[in-house]
Amino acid sequence: MIGKYKWIALVAVSLFFCYTSHAQTQQDWINQFKDKKDSWLSSEGDKFFSSGNLREALKYYYVLHERKPKDELIQYRLGICYLYKSDEPDKSWELLSPLENSKNKKLENLTFYLGRAQHIKGNYEEANKYYTQFLSAQKDTTTELYRRGKYFLQQTISAQKVIKRDLELKKNDVVQVLLQNRNVNTDYDEYMPVTDADETKIIYTYRGPKSKGGMLNENGDPDPNGAFYGEDIYEALRTPEGDWGTSHPIDNLNTERNDGAVALSADGQTLFIYRNRPDSSGNIYYSKLIGNQWSNPAALPGGINSEYWEGSACLAFNENMIIFSSERPGGYGGRD
Repeated sequence: MIGKYKWIALVAVSLFFCYTSHAQTQQDWINQFKDKKDSWLSSEGDKFFSSGNLREALKYYYVLHERKPKDELIQYRLGICYLYKSDEPDKSWELLSPLENSKNKKLENLTFYLGRAQHIKGNYEEANKYYTQFLSAQKDTTTELYRRGKYFLQQTISAQKVIKRDLELKKNDVVQVLLQNRNVNTDYDEYMPVTDADETKIIYTYRGPKSKGGMLNENGDPDPNGAFYGEDIYEALRTPEGDWGTSHPIDNLNTERNDGAVALSADGQTLFIYRNRPDSSGNIYYSKLIGNQWSNPAALPGGINSEYWEGSACLAFNENMIIFSSERPGGYGGRD
């Protein structure tokens, strides 16, 4: 699985490209394609849509929708494209909601995208309704879209719980809430929490007197007179009551140097780890869950690690891409 990851060096200019589609107005698109036939616009839009480049597909479908406003398939695909245009969060719902009662069989998985549109708008109860409808109608529970639906459903459930808790929370309840988290939190440092899609487990980084390597010096070497505690990886499981159970160190992942949790795959089977070693400034490793035991960590292949520092990372839901930070040359300075 690891061999299929694509690695990306993130640079500040990427933020620019996220909004290039907005640099052109919708009228610009109409003018740009005024001499193009509908068949060409459809072909170009479908090409980008099928390849997953929905930002690019959007402009072709937009012009087509202006010309053929009653074409439900065009409206449907345009609505999906708008899910990925963060500066217009309401547009997707405006396009998709009129199609809810359509009998058009080509509008495949419409309830999933209705759920996403409401999710993005922050209407978690409505999103929950559509995700539930989508999941209940699926015969094949092994598809990526089913996994995403299940993951997003859990997000809406969690969001509703947090909102309810915040509404009910009074000032004098704050201490009680903190104490309820004492299975995970201590008087020392706990950070970088990662969970699986079902949120049945939480893995995080601990730094304190229980760290395996004790105190470390500035080079990350064990030193009784060091300046800080080393990092260890801890885990806690969700109890039937919905709280986090007692946490414990994942012993075979921890060493006397820094070992930190970085990312966890949606299925909870692959953990990404930051490790600081004498021969590097810090690299990203991975470990596989085999039964109830995590495998010995191995460095990520494929050119991700270098002689420079590589640390924080984020894994795509479908595990086809990993985005990470690096201090290697070629960026805009520091960590990119």
